[in-house]
Parts: sequence; C-alpha cells; structure tokens
Amino acid sequence: VRDANHEIEYFIAVVEDISARKLAIEDSRRFFTLSQELLCTAGFDGYFKKLNGTWEASLGYSPEELLAKPFIEFVHPDDQEISQNLVSKLVNGHNTRAFENRLLCKDGSVRWLLWSTVSVVEEQLLYASARDITERKKAEQDLQIRTEQFECLVNAAPFGIHMMDDDFTVRHVNPYALPAFGNIPDLIGRNFGDVMHTLWPAHKADEIINHFRQTLETGEPCVVAEMIEQRADRKVTEYYAWEIHRIPLPSGKQGVVCYFQDISQRVIAQQALVASEERYHTLFKCMDEGYCVIEMIFDAEHTFTDFRYLEVNPAFEEQSGLVNVTGKTILELFPDFNPVLIATYGQVALTGEPIRFEHEIPEISRWLDIYAYRIKTPQQNQLAVLFTDITERKLAEIALKENEERLQAFVNSSADAIYSMSANWEQMHQIEGRIFVKEAKKSNANWLQDNIYPDDHLAIQERVAQAIQTKSIFEMEHRVLRLDNSVGWAYSRAVPLFNKQGDITEWFGTATDISERKREQEALRQSEERFRVLFDLGPVAMYTVDALGTIQEFNRNAITLWGREPLRGDPSERYCCAYKIYQPDGTLQPHEESPVAAVLQGQVPAAYDVEAVLERHDGTRVSVVANVVPLKNIQGEVIGAMNCLVDMTYRKNVEDAMFNNNLELQTAKLNAEKANQAKSEFLSSMSHELRTPLNSILGFAQLLESSATPLTLTQTRNVHQILQAGWYLLELINEILDLAQIESGKQALLLERVSIKDVMHECAN
Repeated sequence: VRDANHEIEYFIAVVEDISARKLAIEDSRRFFTLSQELLCTAGFDGYFKKLNGTWEASLGYSPEELLAKPFIEFVHPDDQEISQNLVSKLVNGHNTRAFENRLLCKDGSVRWLLWSTVSVVEEQLLYASARDITERKKAEQDLQIRTEQFECLVNAAPFGIHMMDDDFTVRHVNPYALPAFGNIPDLIGRNFGDVMHTLWPAHKADEIINHFRQTLETGEPCVVAEMIEQRADRKVTEYYAWEIHRIPLPSGKQGVVCYFQDISQRVIAQQALVASEERYHTLFKCMDEGYCVIEMIFDAEHTFTDFRYLEVNPAFEEQSGLVNVTGKTILELFPDFNPVLIATYGQVALTGEPIRFEHEIPEISRWLDIYAYRIKTPQQNQLAVLFTDITERKLAEIALKENEERLQAFVNSSADAIYSMSANWEQMHQIEGRIFVKEAKKSNANWLQDNIYPDDHLAIQERVAQAIQTKSIFEMEHRVLRLDNSVGWAYSRAVPLFNKQGDITEWFGTATDISERKREQEALRQSEERFRVLFDLGPVAMYTVDALGTIQEFNRNAITLWGREPLRGDPSERYCCAYKIYQPDGTLQPHEESPVAAVLQGQVPAAYDVEAVLERHDGTRVSVVANVVPLKNIQGEVIGAMNCLVDMTYRKNVEDAMFNNNLELQTAKLNAEKANQAKSEFLSSMSHELRTPLNSILGFAQLLESSATPLTLTQTRNVHQILQAGWYLLELINEILDLAQIESGKQALLLERVSIKDVMHECAN
C-alpha cells in the first residue's frame, strides 16, 4: 500500500510538472506571437529558423521568403560586412553589445533595427530581438542636417552673430564678428561683461550689458539702429547697428543672441551728404586733382597705424584707380601698405603743418604729387589730401605710349570739354570730351569769336594776359555760345605746361558746362528776392529771432504794430520787443512763456492762431493773432523762429459793437419772420380763392369753343384768346403757390428750355 501511494504521488508530481511546462511554453509562444518587436531564432548556418509575425509587417516579406535565404542577404549592402563580423563573434561564443544595422524591405525601402542577440552554442542557435528605430534615426539625421545648416548659415552670415548663455559667458562668435572683438584671447568661454569693458568705454559697456540682461530676463528684444562710439582698445570710432533676442539653449536654459552689422560706410556716406554745397562744387565737382578726407587711426601707444577714407571726389577714382573706398581703411584695401606714407600723414595730424611731396605708391602703380593738411580739430585726426597723378611725368622715358593712351582714355571718359592752347592763347588746337560748344579738331585762331559770348571777350582776354604774365593757372566762369546757338555758362580751367627753361609751351585745360548750376543760382536769387519783398511789404507784421530769442529781422508793419523800431540783437528785448503780453482774459503773460519762447524751447512744434493783447510802451493796447514757426538748419536743429502778427484791434471793436446790438437784431428778425409767414399765408389763400372764378371762365370758354352752333372766325379767335389768357392766369396762380413753397424750402426748381419765339408771339397777341 505504501509503495502504491508513492507511485501515485510521483505520477501526480510528473503530471503537474508537465502541465507547468506546457503553460510556460504556451506563454512563451503567446509572447513570441504578440510581441511588437521583431523576434527570431537563427542557426549558425546563417538561416532564420523561426520568426514572429512582426517581421512580415515590418519588412513585407512572407515567413517562407525570409526562411528561404541566408539572413545576411536581407541586410543593407553597406552594413553586411559589420553584421557578418558580429555574427561570427556570436558563433564563436563571444558576447556582443547591442548594435544597429539596416535591413532591406520588399518594397525597396530601408528600415533601421536595434538588435539584442544571445548565442547558445550547445543548440547552434542565435536568439535575437530587434526594435525598429527607423523614425528615431530619421529624426537624428534631420537634427544633424538642421544643425549643420544652422552652423553653416551662422558662419556664412554677412553680419556678426555672437551668443551668450544664462551665465553671460560667450558661447559662439561667427567669423564675421571676430574682427569686431579685436585680439581678445580665448574669447569663447570668457565673461561677456569683461569682453565689453575691454572693447568699449565703461559707460557704453555698462549700457550694452544692461540691454543684454534685460532681454535675458524679460525676453523683450532690443534693437539699436545706430551706435557710434569710440572703442577703448583701438581708440577709433566705429559704427554699428545691432539687435538682441532671447533664445532657448540645448541645456534647456535661456541665452541671448546678438546680430550686428558694421554700418561705417552708410554712416560716413550720410555724413558726406550734409557737407557744404560750396566745398562740394569747388573741391569735388570742379577739380581735376584727386581729393579725399581721411581719418587717422592709432593704436594704444598713440602710434598712427592706419587711416580711413571719409570722403573722395570724382577725380579721386581717376587719379588713384581706387573705387568704392569710402568707409574703408587703407589696410583693408592693401594689408601690406607702406607704413612710411601712414607715418607722414600722422605727422601732419599731430603738428598741423601741411606738407607737399611726391610719392610712389606701388599698390596702385602710380606716382602722386600730394599735398596734405589738417582739417577740423586736432582731436578728430582728420586730413584733407589733394593729389595729382604725375606718373606720366615720372615714367615718360619708358612709358610714353602707355601714358598717351591713359590720357586719351581720360579725355574720352571726362564729363568736361578738353582743350589745349598755344603758349600765347592765339590758337586753340583741339576740343574733345563732352562737347557743348563748337568742336575744333584742328587749330582755330577764331576760337574767341566762335565759342565765347561777345560781352565776355574783354574779361577773358584780361584774365588770359594775367595768367600768361604770372605763369599761373587760368580759371574763370564765363558765357559761351552753345551748339544750339543758345547762350550758356562754362567754368574753364587751364594749366600751363613748361619746358626745361621754365617757359610756357602749351596750355591744357577743361571747360565744364555749368549752365544748369547758373540757372539754379539765378532761381535761388530770385526766390530770395521775392521772399525779401514779401517780408518787407507783406500785409502783416513779421519778425525773426535767433535761438536765444534775440530779434534779428523785422518789417515795417512790425514797427507800426510795436509803435517804435527795436534795436537788432538787443538781449533786453528778447522774444517780443519788450512789450507786455496779456492773454485774452487779461492775465499778464511772462515773455519766457510766450508762443515764441515755447517754439524755441521745443515745447510745441509751432504755434498757430494764438490770440493775445500787446501793450506798447506808450500804454496803448492792440489785439493780435500770432503765428509762430521754427527756423531750422540743414540738420533739423531749431536756430530761430519767425512770428507773424495780425492786428485784430478793429475786428475786436466791431465784434463788441455787434454783440451790443445783438438783441435788437434778434427782435427785428422775429418780426420779419412773422411778417413773412403772414405773407405766405395770404398768397396761399389768395391763390386758392382765385381758382374758383377762373374755373368758371375757362369752363364756359371751353363750352363756347365746343358748342353745336358753329362760331364765326372772329368768335373762334376771341374764344381762343380767352382760353389762352385763362390758362396763362392759372399758370401765374400756380407760380404764386410755388413761390410760397420755395420760401418754405419745400419746392425744387427745374431748369427747362423755353422758346423765345413762342413767348414773343404771345406777348404780341
């Protein structure tokens, strides 16, 4: 019995173990079938042995297709070698970490898989699970591409970009921005505040840092359209436009990015536009010599190391061969430029003593005759340089033909008429360039009669004689006979050419057509004359003051209004000729609060139709209306004001009188309105009453006209006359009613054609 019981217990245990194994196998099969990952077993022979359904869903191959080929054939060709090496290690019992490769799908696409693999040598099997990471790989590639694109855009941007993190540490500076940071070592990773205090004066550095901190804290961008400041490191003024924005950093914190641009050329060009018209015309437009204004640049030891071009005239490009140099430094144009010329210019900037010398500049392959002198204040370190290209004279022995070709090119491209004269000015040899007078390709002894206005012959001859006697440059504005037979103006300038003995051999000159400029000058003169006449003879009192309120100009009506003539420039009569000013309500107004003072002080842009009462020195008062406008210079700064005063005393008196009579006028108006209403009622009633007898007249006349008994010719004519008169009377009655309606505003008039002939016949009858 005991042995039987043991056998029964053993059998039950075996049955339970078998049941547990079946359950485990069933769970494993269920997990294998339902898993979203790609599960498989593969033999050491290189073939798949078992696959779950996810393989077909992911790659598109059926299980039969996957089991029929070596699994390496489903691997992307570029990944087959590394995958085969990994399988070899697993087959040999070596452990491997997770790895990634690409598998080919049936539709030709590629999927990335992340593998976890275990080898069982005893079973000659590889157990593997793979996760599809295609989307992650695509996202990583997209991120890498965007990162590379971003870095490319930042580094290739035609403007400066630099970024700071939340600790105000410099994290990135693109190539364009590096020159602006000077030679600061180890720039990346340095404190932004230290960098700014190295580059700029303390007050400007603090201002910039505050802008960056505010943007970092608030997220509000900051835009500075124009910053002009002298650097602390290079002691040179630089011009920038910049803006800053807060940006998220990869760390999850916030940073600040700054975009900036060197606007030196733009600012300098704007400054050049406000240069005086006189210098522009005399130095820039009418000069054959090259002319430029430069700013000297020095280092920390106050040694001049460079200079920047601020202004150049048109002849500068012709003389030097350099174009578009405004705002650029000479070392930007020629990094190896000879420092001797820079030092020479620096000496002129320091001492203020002008210098003239000849110098060869190999960078532009020219010899120049240079005259340099300091302009403005010594602190601005600005020079004016006047130069002439003397390369032809210096290299005449070896480059005569080349010089002649350059001269001809200059003549052909010149905006002026080019001419040459004999030593005594008796023969004009040629005229080329921009021709606006009679052309003379050969010698012309009648050039004075052919080209010059007769009234200017004597003046030109006197000026020519003086130039010949003093061997100096001939220059003069005179009238010419133009090709279209009209009279124009020209600016002529001729320089003498000498032989070795110092005698004049020839004159070489240019003539510039200045007819348009002369017309503009005449128009300006006439405009100023018209303004002066309007100012002096205008119907109102007008006067001007300077920026301090001192009276400068006034017309005769102002004298009449004031009762005396003030002293020009007298500070005791500021703003208003020292008369007292009262507001319309009688309140005394201080001169410092007058409309003129308010405009000068910028409290209001202008003052219009301001009523006031002025008390003269003799005690009499006048009521005026003032209109004050500011006078501004070319920079838009208020340099004075003009006040126009209209004497309203008579009008005020009339208004007072009219106010006193207002009650009588209102009473008369009411009476007139009542009378008019009575008239309208009478007309309406009378018109209606007249219709009753008129209807009888017209009715019986119509009965007579249509009676059964024929009327005689005379009777017919008489009846017709009665009807015509009756209808006419009815029309008059209707017009009386229309008149009443017109007066009440209820009737509209209609314009119609009227036959004068018919009206005259009716009147005759």
